Amino acid sequence: NFEQIGAGVFADQPGITYAEFPDHLESISDKLLYNCVNLNEVHLGDNVKYIGNEAFYGATSLTEMEWSNQIESIGDYAFKETNFAGEVVLGTDLKTIGTGAFQNSRSMTKMTIPSGVSVINNYVFDGCESLSEIVFDEDEYSENSRIYDIGIAAFRGTAISEFTIPFSVRTIKDSTFENCHNLVSVYVYENATGTTRTEYVYNEETNQWDEAEVSQGLQKITVKAFYNATSFKEIILVDKDDVVISPLNRVSLPSTLLQLGETNIDSLVFSNTAIEVLDLTSSIRFIAPALAKNAIELREVIIDTSEDILMLTIYREAFMGCIQLEEFVVPDTVRAINSSVFEGCISLESVTLPTNTNFIVIDTNLFKDCVSLASIAIPTTIQAIKDRAFENCTSLLTVTIPSSVTAMSANVFNGCDTSLQITVMTKDDNTANWNALWLGSSGLTVEANVTYIPE
Repeated sequence: NFEQIGAGVFADQPGITYAEFPDHLESISDKLLYNCVNLNEVHLGDNVKYIGNEAFYGATSLTEMEWSNQIESIGDYAFKETNFAGEVVLGTDLKTIGTGAFQNSRSMTKMTIPSGVSVINNYVFDGCESLSEIVFDEDEYSENSRIYDIGIAAFRGTAISEFTIPFSVRTIKDSTFENCHNLVSVYVYENATGTTRTEYVYNEETNQWDEAEVSQGLQKITVKAFYNATSFKEIILVDKDDVVISPLNRVSLPSTLLQLGETNIDSLVFSNTAIEVLDLTSSIRFIAPALAKNAIELREVIIDTSEDILMLTIYREAFMGCIQLEEFVVPDTVRAINSSVFEGCISLESVTLPTNTNFIVIDTNLFKDCVSLASIAIPTTIQAIKDRAFENCTSLLTVTIPSSVTAMSANVFNGCDTSLQITVMTKDDNTANWNALWLGSSGLTVEANVTYIPE
């Protein structure tokens, strides 16, 4: 009896339509039936434990698989671009599902994950466009949860309509639910009691894995987590007994969450979704770039404005194109609101800006195309107003510029209505270095639209 079949032995064989493996075989080698495009049925032997990397990758006609209950590991991209029909139930001995193991397996509708799996690797079900149900062991919805990591784009482009994040998962990674057009609701545990679990954590000083107590509960949501999930509208918080404790039709964040998006890249976490209310009450310190860009149903953003919540920065384009957003109160702890944060918010009527001494710049395009904005109180801490900050704010009737403003860029009020009245407070020649074209080129003039009042 042979014990092993060499890697890639039957790769690229269009004539193979059926494969059956003997019971004594424990391992399916890497790329064994790679790109066998007419392979449609496989019977694994009863004792197969390991399926190698890319073993059946590209077997685009593969629809039927008799699984071994002994399988412990499925390799990277093992079944990428296969076409299993209906439900796939994996054996209870399974511990590892490799990166992209079922990527682009477009006909699979349901997957049951065994209790031994602790990591959902990157791209595992990415592009499984018919996959509408993913079943975890019931312990995943309790403090006994084993799954602590869901990888990048793990469920991207699937057909799931709702999903409960396992209790011990700490991060929703890049593109986890991107392009999940049927997704409406995600349930997240609010671990208010601060429970922990024992894990092995790598110690760089000793080069060993040490046992440690690690907090349970969601701590981070990264870039594009829900990007272009066009029906998505709510994160619902539940307690450990699965009782709903937050309002419906709202994105609510758990108290354990420390970070939403990244600062150095367009985060697009809720971009192109159907969210209507975004409750940012949590311990996050910033609002990420393009966080909810083009979330065209977003009408309300709730932020804790108490000094206990130290939110410092709202990064560029965070709410750009949120055409239903009508009002925004910026926490007074915020020191910087970057460019284009509210650009294109055509329903925005009221904005309250911070008055702390660190908030000194109204940035480029900040309120550009906010055609419903009728008034704005510019704080006396502001030292600079940048290019096109109020361009095309056609409803803006009056504005007062404090004497603290010593730098005024070009086209700040370009495209505003010619009835706009601007009061400029002057002191110590603060306007001396203003750009000569600060009013823009759409008909506003100093004689008709500006009044200077010395302090």
